[in-house]
Amino acid sequence: MRILVANEPRSYREVIAAAVQALRPHIEVVLSTADDLERNLARLAPQLVVCSELTPSIWTRPLTWIVLYPEGKTQAVISIGGQSTTLDDLEFDHLLRIIDETEHLSEAT
Repeated sequence: MRILVANEPRSYREVIAAAVQALRPHIEVVLSTADDLERNLARLAPQLVVCSELTPSIWTRPLTWIVLYPEGKTQAVISIGGQSTTLDDLEFDHLLRIIDETEHLSEAT
């Protein structure tokens, strides 16, 4: 499974990527800037994208996407297999559960 992490600020995406790689070493985690997000989305075909802004490509391509702090709000908008939800806060253990669920769904398809 591949995760594309492209949220802002850079320090957040680096911490997320490092923690996921440490706790789920079998998962490929790729960092991207917001400017390169669309190109990397098309090139890498990740199952999960973590970003700061939802684009039409993100809406339709990955199995799961997470938008962190949309419009500067302390929220996360999550879509897993087309089912969206908004959380007031996304704790790291919840992120790991989303990763595990996405991995399970991607293996089933």
